[in-house]
Amino acid sequence: MLCETNRRTGHPSGLSVSFAKNSNSTVVEIVKKLTSHNIQSGLYISLQSTSTKVLENIKRKNLKINKIGDLNALAKENSMPLLTDLILGMPGETPQSWIKNIENVFKNDITNMDVYYLQLLVNAPMNVDQKEEFTLETFGAYDYFYETNVETIQKEIEAGVAESIQVIKSSNTMNHDELLDASIFSWFVLGTHCLGLSHLLAHYLHNTNGIKYTDFYLGLMEYLKKNDADFSNWIAEYKHAHATWYELGYTTDTIGGIKSIGWQVIFSLMPILQKNNKVNLYIDHVSKFAKEKYKVNDNLLHDYCNITQTYIKQFGKYLHSPIDYTLTSDLLDAPSITIEDRYNHFPETAELHLDYIFYGRRRSWAMNRIRKHV
Repeated sequence: MLCETNRRTGHPSGLSVSFAKNSNSTVVEIVKKLTSHNIQSGLYISLQSTSTKVLENIKRKNLKINKIGDLNALAKENSMPLLTDLILGMPGETPQSWIKNIENVFKNDITNMDVYYLQLLVNAPMNVDQKEEFTLETFGAYDYFYETNVETIQKEIEAGVAESIQVIKSSNTMNHDELLDASIFSWFVLGTHCLGLSHLLAHYLHNTNGIKYTDFYLGLMEYLKKNDADFSNWIAEYKHAHATWYELGYTTDTIGGIKSIGWQVIFSLMPILQKNNKVNLYIDHVSKFAKEKYKVNDNLLHDYCNITQTYIKQFGKYLHSPIDYTLTSDLLDAPSITIEDRYNHFPETAELHLDYIFYGRRRSWAMNRIRKHV
């Protein structure tokens, strides 16, 4: 029915769907059918955490790593985005295990990732049985729903009809400051690795030199704090936005000029970079960091910069037709590539473009497709 409706009307043009808990071959066939009818979609693996202890605490089992590898291979074979999620603040999660979660996702070559704060729903076992055991401190968030805005929230609060969700603030294994630091690091890797700014280079260094992804990003983050005043200001604004969020239950702040509701804040770095026309500058920052820290050669950095400027979908620089690029290094282990728009979808305004970075992230909307030539 969806495909037939799309054939007749051109809509829906995209779907963000949570299929099964762990996608399988049946789900692959569903996604293939959707994408063959130009309906933007992707495969989904719900991890939530990779910590054995945390998974035991929440009585959950995940797919084995080899099964994740199989699904990843299927996704690549069919040019489908593969998405997973992590939930910040779960019972027993620590700052160290959170970093390891991100490392485990990236080293399994999953680039597309969502991060959400733990929510304690009414009558959920965690809220009933584990809140006291793990000292789960929460606050009421009015803006952790899609399609909400500050004006509506304020009117509903005044009328006494506003709905809220209890969202994690700290636990006995991750205090308030540690959870906020974990959130900032997640914001950083979601904007850099998951939306194309640096993952080609991080992936190369991991595969050739054994550099941990999280070591690369922790180092890059410190480099940017020292070498880009805007970045430090954005982190300060991020912290202030959270202080407002904890107090009011919704955000009124902007970060880098981006005004976003609660669930969007952690996904806001790439929209910030694009709104402020900083993408190419930050590609240059990444290049300089890699040369200084890891002695990466100039040919490889030349390829990284040229490809990434086109790989990231930027307003006013849309790929209305594919372009070919010949590499001078082994960055992608291919002599040449073709880069093309993933969905041939070109919003007419910068505002719509930024919205699609938020809402299309699960379908890798903001990254053009790279096809390798063997």
